[in-house]
Amino acid sequence: MIRWALRLIAVWIGGMALILGSAWYYAGQPAEAVSGAQAEVMVVLSAGLRPDGTIDAESGSRARYAAALFRQGAAPQVIVTGGTSRGHPLSTAQRMADVMVAEGVPVDAITVEGASLSTLQNALFSKPLAGGRRILLVTEGTHMARSVLTFRWAGYDIAATAASPPPQGWSLLKRLTREGAAWGFNIARMALWYALGALGWSEEARVPITA
Repeated sequence: MIRWALRLIAVWIGGMALILGSAWYYAGQPAEAVSGAQAEVMVVLSAGLRPDGTIDAESGSRARYAAALFRQGAAPQVIVTGGTSRGHPLSTAQRMADVMVAEGVPVDAITVEGASLSTLQNALFSKPLAGGRRILLVTEGTHMARSVLTFRWAGYDIAATAASPPPQGWSLLKRLTREGAAWGFNIARMALWYALGALGWSEEARVPITA
């Protein structure tokens, strides 16, 4: 029993190290690689809201980072994607869009996708809005590797990625733990998506399993 526990701990530590390493890799992409990628639209992934419905620190950080990229000319249009929970009237994406407008991004440059409840749904629900255009994918560093996998799975043409730095201290540990668990759920739901498709289920019928 102790041996199995030690193995699980070792796997957990290894997984966290890989996620953290990927975070710093993506956060370290040079600015010229982003600006020179000729992305046609920026897709910005949300994090969440606080219990009172206000934007949380991580979503706010992503929104401000995306606004800075827009001002630098990284992409002419922006899709902000992310739904809501706890019955809040405004989606996380709308809250992030409000931050971006306050940071100087024109309202007519932003499209809000406010129904998605997972990274898989971010990709699926934003795809009609992207319309086959080359995208600049924007999210936080620890979330980027899973986001790239998911958006490529959904058939996007990713011109470049731009990751804001991961959080620090206790927030980083919580983020790594959550992201590690999310990888497992993400892969399981992808597999179920393919399995149900093989059984003849339409994409519309399979959407609920991606939440």
